Amino acid sequence: FTAFFSIETSLKSLSDWGVVYFMHILIILLAPCYLLLMSGFLTFWIYHRQDEQEDPPSLLQFLRYRDRGRSILNALIEMAVLAVLAWAVLFLIEFRIYRLIRYKLMPYLNPETPKDSDNFKEDDDVIQERQLIYTTDKATLFLRNALVLEDVHKCFFSGISCKPFVAVYNTCLGVTRKECLGLLGQNGAGKTTTFRIITGREVITSGNVYVEGLSVKTSFQS
Repeated sequence: FTAFFSIETSLKSLSDWGVVYFMHILIILLAPCYLLLMSGFLTFWIYHRQDEQEDPPSLLQFLRYRDRGRSILNALIEMAVLAVLAWAVLFLIEFRIYRLIRYKLMPYLNPETPKDSDNFKEDDDVIQERQLIYTTDKATLFLRNALVLEDVHKCFFSGISCKPFVAVYNTCLGVTRKECLGLLGQNGAGKTTTFRIITGREVITSGNVYVEGLSVKTSFQS
């Protein structure tokens, strides 16, 4: 900032001021918070261009002064708006509100499962576990199990056409307390994605995961 002001105050001609103005805009694009310096820049510019006047311009003149479509007031307003937007984004991220919004939108964005998924042959114990999750009421499930996965489905979207890729397909299981859970499968089978869903690190496309009766969709804050 000190170096920039030194260059700024040393230049006198209008063409040189245009170069400084361009440098200023370039820095703003790289660092939006640099808008704060726009006020000081235009203030110095006003003083230099009004040297012939006996009385210096008032604060109101500073705020209303325009050059090339910009004014100090515009810069201050933009700075305030950027600050509000930055705090809003930080608030959404820290309190996981953006995840709740995504969960609300998932039913409308949920892609159809690829048809070849219907041809997969599931093991008998997988079918039995799914039926157990379906037929047992939630209270009993939470009493017996520390972890419950209910029809967990996860799709990723890739490419320009956003073609869906199914990583986890309708997974159902219950893990009792003091039981160790491990997943076996080839690369790309969805093991890591499943654990990321369980720990709340990945957003579920459909279904739900309950840890001690608490849904990862609404209860995980960290």
